Amino acid sequence: YREPLLKVLSKPGGHAARMMVLKEGEKLLEKRLTPHDRGQIKSGAIRWERSAEWEVRVMRENGLLKAVDDAPRGYWTLTKAGEAAAKSV
Repeated sequence: YREPLLKVLSKPGGHAARMMVLKEGEKLLEKRLTPHDRGQIKSGAIRWERSAEWEVRVMRENGLLKAVDDAPRGYWTLTKAGEAAAKSV
């Protein structure tokens, strides 16, 4: 899910609310998401959204997104490295 996340985050200037990123990401992935992807997991979350959030965690570890403590609550924010990566997708 990295590429769609980077595409969405690069549009509004490198940061956006989590829910907006997921909504726009779903539009980008519309033809690729299966009914299974759109289904709920045991916690009640939507499977593909949980997978995208896991990718956000990995992106933070890779230095592409700011740490939770360095970004406004509920927002995902690109770092300089993330902005560079977004330009290449």
